[in-house]
Amino acid sequence: MKEFRILLENKPLEFVEFCEALSRSGINIKSIVAESDDKVIRIHLITEDEKTTKTELDRKKLVYTTNEILAIKMIDKPGELAKVMRKLSNAKIRIDSFYQIGREDEKSVFAFSLQRIAEAKAILKQFLE
Repeated sequence: MKEFRILLENKPLEFVEFCEALSRSGINIKSIVAESDDKVIRIHLITEDEKTTKTELDRKKLVYTTNEILAIKMIDKPGELAKVMRKLSNAKIRIDSFYQIGREDEKSVFAFSLQRIAEAKAILKQFLE
C-alpha cells in the first residue's frame, strides 16, 4: 500500500480543486490527512487506485512523493498503540508518520510510514493478520 505526500499552495480553492480532480477521475479516498501553514498544504493520501492517483497528480503537475506504508490492525483498547510504538522503538525503527485509516472486525487500522519496513513487518507480524 502506498501513501502519497502532496504539497499544494495554500491559497483559496486549491484544496477544493484538488479534491474535485480526484472525484472527476473516480478516485476513492481511503484516508486523507491535511495540515497547512501560511504557504503550503501538506496532504497524506491513501486511495484505492494508486495508478490512477499517480496519473492524476502527474497530469496536474503537483509536487508529491510516494511512500510504502504498513497497515496494521490493533484491538481497540487502551495501550495497544503503546505496544506497537514500544516494539518499533526497541528495534530503533524510525516512524515518519502514522494515522488511523479505518476499522475492520472491531479493530482499528493504522497506516505507518517508517524506515526499514521489512524489519517492521517481522516485528509487528501479530498485527498484520
